[in-house]
Amino acid sequence: MDSTLLPAQAFNRIPHFDDQAQTIATASLKAMAELFVTHGQHTDYCASLLHRHFDLQDSQIMVHQSYPEGADLCRAYDSRDLENSYLGTHSMFLDEKHIFRTFEYELEARRPLPHPGFLKELRDLLTEHGLEDMVAISAIMGPPTANQPMVETLVPRVKGMYSRRNSMSLEGGEDESSVVTGWSFDRNSTGELEVLEIKECRKNIAGIHEVFD
Repeated sequence: MDSTLLPAQAFNRIPHFDDQAQTIATASLKAMAELFVTHGQHTDYCASLLHRHFDLQDSQIMVHQSYPEGADLCRAYDSRDLENSYLGTHSMFLDEKHIFRTFEYELEARRPLPHPGFLKELRDLLTEHGLEDMVAISAIMGPPTANQPMVETLVPRVKGMYSRRNSMSLEGGEDESSVVTGWSFDRNSTGELEVLEIKECRKNIAGIHEVFD
């Protein structure tokens, strides 16, 4: 794993949300569930749809900040303004060298990093399923619940994404649709593996990502 700050040029090569494939096979999600749970990584991390919404300028990085009510804002910062802050890993992807790299950071986050054995097996699984350019690993933001997914909307003025809990169905209303972008894994009371859809990007009827400003 490479935890050095990701250059803006490398971030901008991550697929844009509008260009990324948005369906992952159930068999692939089940295989990831087995791996996450077996290695005990499911309590801190989930699988996520690898994508970006904005281009970054030189020295900019994407940084998450959590709020007491359970919301999260991920926005662009100039890394030079954060030299005295502790930046933990929030999201990782496989780069062109097949090394997991951090592409989203988190202020003052001190959760343990995924261990190397897990990352190696996950790299092999994603490659086997053809998902190395489609699936990332992200920190879980609070206890995952299937009926209250985190809903992400855009905040263009700060190159940001605002996520909040939502009790509505993932299918949305008549004037909107949703794309699932986060999956957590666990075993249920009978020991069966479960895949929970825990985060979504919401689109309006025109197919445009919703904006919060």
